[in-house]
Amino acid sequence: MELCGAFQNRLFLFSCACLSGILFALVWRKYEQTVQISSIRNHYTSALRKSNYNEWIHKQNLTKKFVPEEVVRYNVMKKNLELEATYLYKTTSVLCLVFVNSHNGAEAVKQTWAKHCNIVTFFGRFVDEKIPVMKVPPVTSFEGFCYAFTHIYHKYREKFDWIIIADDYTYAIIENLRYYVASLNSSFPYYLGHPVKDFSNLYNVGSAGIVLSKGSLSLLNSAYSTADDCRFKRPPSWYFDQSIGKILHAFSVHPVDTRDSYLRGRFNPFSVETMLIPGSISVFSSYWRTSAFLSEEKQFQGMGNNPDEQKLGKMIRSNELERTGEPLCSLWIRIG
Repeated sequence: MELCGAFQNRLFLFSCACLSGILFALVWRKYEQTVQISSIRNHYTSALRKSNYNEWIHKQNLTKKFVPEEVVRYNVMKKNLELEATYLYKTTSVLCLVFVNSHNGAEAVKQTWAKHCNIVTFFGRFVDEKIPVMKVPPVTSFEGFCYAFTHIYHKYREKFDWIIIADDYTYAIIENLRYYVASLNSSFPYYLGHPVKDFSNLYNVGSAGIVLSKGSLSLLNSAYSTADDCRFKRPPSWYFDQSIGKILHAFSVHPVDTRDSYLRGRFNPFSVETMLIPGSISVFSSYWRTSAFLSEEKQFQGMGNNPDEQKLGKMIRSNELERTGEPLCSLWIRIG
């Protein structure tokens, strides 16, 4: 009995020691990652929380006036009225690069938010001549993105200032994007999105949408300029969003804090319902663990209390966006 009791005590102590060691190792590893990412973020990440849009409008010798909705809807004063959305469409050209998973998804995007793009291109693992959709390798792979990128860059590079990269589970509000970037010089390398942590650096996650300026695209083109480069050059990562981050990182171009002045995310990987319903974002969600710049859940829920932002659901259902006031917070949301 004494030998059995002594053995049980030693086994208990050994188990406690092992568990303590494992716990200490996990805590230390988490501490190292936190310090490392914090150091990286503080070292090179700036903020674009607020655009200089109003100052930019003033420099264009333009005056903003709010007009009743019926004036817009029924074309009263048509000759003397130009909506902000119309003006920005002419001055801030946006190419939409959409990766689609199905014919129905491609058609849904084409009939809704893609109408607001200056140029829209669809790529997927199938061919659809009606939409049209061009076939590329797996749409989440860098090879697939590379083929699409080299195609649109050489065909349209003189016709756009900014490019947005999205999929058919995304609803992009192009008017808000133009409002956000209009005052920026697209010849400079901008890399906008929802930054997440990746060990030694940050990158913008593809599911929240990625925006690149013409300057950033020029850098990507210097690394991968032809279809042969896409086929034979070894990519930094299999996933296209991580690869974009690593390539631009080599040119000292990094993600920035794109939250607004209320710390609400402009690039959102969640659906509208998830953002508005309390408790919808699980405490175990990778969002809290990997996001470089967090928006508290109450900030998402606060969106529903803003009259301007309550229009979001209606806008998605009717595909109408008329610029009669300040823009909504979001540039990007998930619909699936």
